[in-house]
Amino acid sequence: MNQGKAHDGIQRTDSWNQELANFVTYAKLSKILAGREMEEFAQCSVKIDVDSKKPFCYFLRITKLPEDPEPDEYRFPISKEMNPRCEYIGEGSSEKALITWDLEQNISMGLTFSNSPTDDFLEADRFRYLLCMLIYETVQRKSSRYAASKEEFLCYCREGKRKYVPKPVPAEEKKEERKIIDSKEYINKPDQSSKPAQIAPVTTEKKQEVKLMSKQDKENTPPLEAKEPTKPENTTKFTLTQLKSLAEQLRQDKTYIFAAPVIVFLVDIDNSVKERREGQILSIRLTESFTAVFALHDPSSLAAHYTRTIDVTISFGYEDTTICFQWLDASGPEAQLFAAKFEDISILNDFKFFFWRCRLEAMHQAAFEECLPKEEVEWASRSAREEHNPKDTKTLIEEEFKEAREIDYEEDIPALSHPSTRGDENRGVVQARLIDRTFVPKKSEIEIYKTSEASPNTLEFLMNLPAVKSFDGKSISAKKILMREQDHRMLFLNENNEEKVYYVDPERGKVISEIKSDGFNTFADVGVFDKNDEFTPNPVFLAINERNLFQIDPRQPGEAKAVKSKIYSTKNEFSTIVGVHNGACAVASRTGVIRLYKEIGQNSKNVYSSTGDVITALDASKDGKWLVATCGDHLLLIPTFVEDANGYMKNLGKEKPLARFLKLLPCDIKRYGLTQVSFTAAHFNDGPNTKEAFIVSSTGNLLVTWEMKLVFEGASRPYHLKQMAEKIVAPEFRYTPYNQSSNDLLVTLPNELRVQKTRII
Repeated sequence: MNQGKAHDGIQRTDSWNQELANFVTYAKLSKILAGREMEEFAQCSVKIDVDSKKPFCYFLRITKLPEDPEPDEYRFPISKEMNPRCEYIGEGSSEKALITWDLEQNISMGLTFSNSPTDDFLEADRFRYLLCMLIYETVQRKSSRYAASKEEFLCYCREGKRKYVPKPVPAEEKKEERKIIDSKEYINKPDQSSKPAQIAPVTTEKKQEVKLMSKQDKENTPPLEAKEPTKPENTTKFTLTQLKSLAEQLRQDKTYIFAAPVIVFLVDIDNSVKERREGQILSIRLTESFTAVFALHDPSSLAAHYTRTIDVTISFGYEDTTICFQWLDASGPEAQLFAAKFEDISILNDFKFFFWRCRLEAMHQAAFEECLPKEEVEWASRSAREEHNPKDTKTLIEEEFKEAREIDYEEDIPALSHPSTRGDENRGVVQARLIDRTFVPKKSEIEIYKTSEASPNTLEFLMNLPAVKSFDGKSISAKKILMREQDHRMLFLNENNEEKVYYVDPERGKVISEIKSDGFNTFADVGVFDKNDEFTPNPVFLAINERNLFQIDPRQPGEAKAVKSKIYSTKNEFSTIVGVHNGACAVASRTGVIRLYKEIGQNSKNVYSSTGDVITALDASKDGKWLVATCGDHLLLIPTFVEDANGYMKNLGKEKPLARFLKLLPCDIKRYGLTQVSFTAAHFNDGPNTKEAFIVSSTGNLLVTWEMKLVFEGASRPYHLKQMAEKIVAPEFRYTPYNQSSNDLLVTLPNELRVQKTRII
């Protein structure tokens, strides 16, 4: 397929470029308020705008048609936060498709597409497809693998609506069909030479055993709803053996990669059961375009009476103690919480693997085998199945957390706020270690606080650091700050100029050095040379761009000050770096890969590839035994050691410990009214002579603190939650050399800085 560049400079297929430029559809715009109250506007045209200056930046341009008495135009940025969803309202000729997306808390926008015998929601499906593909591009920062056949499939193959007959694909564009993979294949049979079975072409031709849901089926099979429990119309009882046989029947269709009997519950936020339905079958089915759905089937007909696409927007979780998979469905008027209970933990682990695999394929729009490095498939698959060795886990808990204590929140201390002279909002918090100072950076200035003389548990405002300017007189807007040389210097990463980092004297508020790596590379992130760097006069620091790694010494003459580098021939999409000890470091990428290095200039000792999500932040423990990676809607906690072997110094091979996934339970997402989960940078607790035992992060206005011991013990809720009045910008543990036992938190809000008191139980 021919390739070409659009006017925003992104390489795409010609058909994809043409689709973006020419796309237009028509629908009614509506504003959806809390309680489903709807404010409708007139018929509008819908187009896609591509930002010519910023790559992977798109907008929905919705314009009222000229006949409207008050023509107007709206532009909505396309992003993951939109969380688009589709529902069908009405029946027959009056049936409509409503595609909604989130605008802000409790407010959504919607486009209503009418139906006709010749259309059958083709335009609604086409719009939904384009929106999902563009969201993928904004998240992954790379062009979608667009093909005309994929769009054609989505437009012509909505289950139960229309028949799909694929057009012949030219030989040069044919791709290998997706493989049916057993969840244990990469673990137990890594050297198996025989190829797995291939997926049969997807058709809507009904079989005697398996059939798609028709409108008559839908009417006869009542959906699970938030209402008083009712008895199913079909009172036939199926034994477990019969249900297993029916699940096996489903798997005869090669598009079904998983099917198992479950008991389904509709539950409340306190896990009380609203409705219970036994004798159900839960399946995962592959479709085209690297998408998959999971579904619930009525055993009497094997018709799917509930389906949900597996993608990055779904909120889900597992409870191993109750052998349950939980998910939140926000597609209806009210979010509903479901749970599916499996027969035993091994079946749940199989489901975890297939669900993870399908989510990975949907995220990367690629076959499973192409999403991860070949040597990492086994480790990632075992992590997804959470196949932790109980003996190893028990030993780890006894050795690493035998003195660990529990943490809980107390009342927070009154907020500290100082009005910005420029009206800027807070961007984060930076704590000095040796000097009693706390810095709160804004876009154009930095607020400075110190410990209150009246109360050592509180802070008081000291002064504003004026706008820091570069040598050419331009203001520096710091997107990251590191304290250096015993807190007498600061390192600024400037969001307006990625070609340099700036060495600043905080006492004078002046730039004393402008640093380049080697004259042609930019900076994506910077990190310390050692976790205890602030206590030493050592000015050396580490840096990355999307492709390469650098060790930089500001004392070198000239602007280019890299003394060591690791240059890669391919673009790794590096996103963040954290230094650990004496130049050893961990580097993460936007593709979800983490590499451990003994020092800059050498090859990585160990590589971790797990969810494939963009990693936005890393933090490491002082002893180098733990890594926590921030990945959007979850965190990854990774042990980087085996007994006395350190993953930065030695390749751990097959002994490499598995990662732990830290997520919010769907019931908590519903309880606190979160429309999405997007974690801020996670941090370990910190302090002199303090052993890491807790992790803090936030999403929206929710403060989240995990207890590491509970994580490894397998607790269903290993975290504590506290809701704040505003969205949290950045939380971290307070470093208090005057009170070494403190585990209080600094919580940065848009216009305030709070000290959140904690108590140790």
